Amino acid sequence: MLSLREWLENVETNWSPKEGLFTNDDPEYIANYLLRNSKDRTQALRRLIFYMNRAGENLTNRRVLNKAKKILMNE
Repeated sequence: MLSLREWLENVETNWSPKEGLFTNDDPEYIANYLLRNSKDRTQALRRLIFYMNRAGENLTNRRVLNKAKKILMNE
């Protein structure tokens, strides 16, 4: 049985974000990029949350990403 860490490291997705997207300091840029590159707002929000969950404690710009999440939830 795989540990949680091993499972997380082996997750494969069909989508790869632009390099540096989630380290950008502009929450509007992040939200707009996700919206443009997703089929709908729900998918954009899921992609953001997926990244945040994968990063876990290593997430350095949680405040910016939470603002992007609010933008995606409110629009």
